[in-house]
Amino acid sequence: SQVQYYRDNDLAIGGVVNVYGRRVVLTDCDPFTREYYRVKYGLEDMTPAERPKTKAEEAVEPVPVPELPPHNGYGTHEDSAINCRTVFPFPPIKNYTQFFEKDKCGFDSRILRFGAQLMTSTMADSCRPFVLSYYLSDDTISVYENAPVNSGYSGGMLISRRKIMKPGENPMASHPPAYYTHQDLYIGNTLCLENFNLKLVSADEYALRYMELHANEFPKSNIRLILEKLREGVRPIYKQFVAQQMTNNNLPLIPYYDFRQAVKDVLKDSITEHEIITLARHYSGDPPAEDLTCLQIQSMVQNELKRYLFNAFERLEEGFCYRDPDKTGFVTKDTAYTVLRGANLPVDRDLIQVLLDRVCDEHCMVNYCRLVQFLDYKKSPAPSLQPVSIGSSVGVIARNRPPVNVDIRCVNLQSLIADIDLEKTLVDNN
Repeated sequence: SQVQYYRDNDLAIGGVVNVYGRRVVLTDCDPFTREYYRVKYGLEDMTPAERPKTKAEEAVEPVPVPELPPHNGYGTHEDSAINCRTVFPFPPIKNYTQFFEKDKCGFDSRILRFGAQLMTSTMADSCRPFVLSYYLSDDTISVYENAPVNSGYSGGMLISRRKIMKPGENPMASHPPAYYTHQDLYIGNTLCLENFNLKLVSADEYALRYMELHANEFPKSNIRLILEKLREGVRPIYKQFVAQQMTNNNLPLIPYYDFRQAVKDVLKDSITEHEIITLARHYSGDPPAEDLTCLQIQSMVQNELKRYLFNAFERLEEGFCYRDPDKTGFVTKDTAYTVLRGANLPVDRDLIQVLLDRVCDEHCMVNYCRLVQFLDYKKSPAPSLQPVSIGSSVGVIARNRPPVNVDIRCVNLQSLIADIDLEKTLVDNN
């Protein structure tokens, strides 16, 4: 008689194959096999099957876990549970894996700090500033009041560092109570800590940045999940949403509070304050700054030199000559920056960068004789002008935009609309 062999249509997850007298159960397959059966046989459900128990495993009866007695109130629940499970008492075993992964490492503190507001009907108490610190190494929380001077409050520690149970938990129950974890910490959430209702209203740069870098642990800082939520909310009113934000047929930078209100109008209460801040930080942009004229830059530089009584212009020119052995009268912009910094020029670094950008030619070469004459307030004094904020006017021009901003001023709505990517879907539907 003809020998029959197993073929692909005889195999399936959960099926039994006789291999030389031994029964072999098929429990799972690789992605290529799943795709093969889906294309050839139309099988969509390829859920892995449970491994059957052996005779030895079936013979072993599961040992019942004894239920712990109710907690008597002495010590922590973990300490009492250890004493009930063993004859010889010893301290509760800590989660050393979490400790080694999340403990302080160098300048990385692994502490998330949030600004908190006391939720109370008393106006004076609701304005008191609190700082909530969450320690990632052991899930403990501390709350400190940073009372302003002459506020009438002494400030200090409100809640010392310890784990805090969630409201409604019974500390006397036999099962361990639920504590606050990092999943409960996001801007806009209200925590009940030791009968104090504290609302998280802000966070420092380290906390926001850490949560964004570990977005898999903090869904409120996961930009992909937030974009998906915004995409689904904007989809029915996409045309109206874009048209309301357009100015002169383009999408300009809009202030943060206008952006926040626009997102709130679309998603209502389904989006939290922390998610809006994460979205705005990801698409933040500096507003366009007005260009400073050479006369303004010269006046600003000379005012700084006068304020610090700097008059070593001959020494400054000697430094440029030393860097120019061929006596061409020109040095590179980087060399000019090094000489100015080496001469201890009492001028902000951003202002020096803007100054060199203005005086260099198309080949990034600087005529240092003209530069020294430009700086000399005795030989070439600049007229006094209205004071200009160096931090706001020069800093935006000189520095590149940092990856994240603590103080969000404007949001680049054009980049946000491009990442939502509903334009193509709208055209295809039409």
